[in-house]
Amino acid sequence: MVNPYKYIRLSNGKNTVEHRVIMSKILGRELLTEEIVHHINGNPKDNREENLELTNLQSHGKHHARPKVMVTMNCSYCKKFINLRKSYVDYKRKNGQREFFCNKICSGKTRSPPNNNNTYDVGDSVINIIINEISNGLNGCQIAKKYNISKSTIYFLMRKNNIERSTQKSEIYKNLDNIIKLEIMNDLNGCQISKKYNISKSVIYRHINALK
Repeated sequence: MVNPYKYIRLSNGKNTVEHRVIMSKILGRELLTEEIVHHINGNPKDNREENLELTNLQSHGKHHARPKVMVTMNCSYCKKFINLRKSYVDYKRKNGQREFFCNKICSGKTRSPPNNNNTYDVGDSVINIIINEISNGLNGCQIAKKYNISKSTIYFLMRKNNIERSTQKSEIYKNLDNIIKLEIMNDLNGCQISKKYNISKSVIYRHINALK
């Protein structure tokens, strides 16, 4: 990158930028390292005194910061107007994204087919898929993997629609206090109970502390 500033040679033989020398003469002192000379009209070669002002790194960054350009578009599902940063939209489109949504619910109901062999009908929503697959014995992780949908979207929609996680663990959790009491009587500790039932140790010890 070509340096846009003008340089002058000092009496000691060193080269330095002209605008800092001029500002130093205006102030009658040497500039501090953290002090920055800003060109008001944006031309780095215009070193007239009236075009220079003293500032710091933070304020100087604000002068040259790119403005936040927003674009207005329709949600790809519900068609509501949404405002997104142009740089974000351009980046996503560059990486192949063509649909944008106002929230996770609309994102979960997208009619775009996933990138694998497990496609679903255009009229179906992810909610219907979740209900059908849970009735077939699948859990959220398995549904996400089968249809190439993120787990966060699956579980978010399940919470929003009051769909219980019909997994073996959820059934164990209902009677977890009784299970822990029984296993403690059988001389098992928290780590052993966690390993036996494949439940995290933090959950086990939280229930043990509640039983004390």
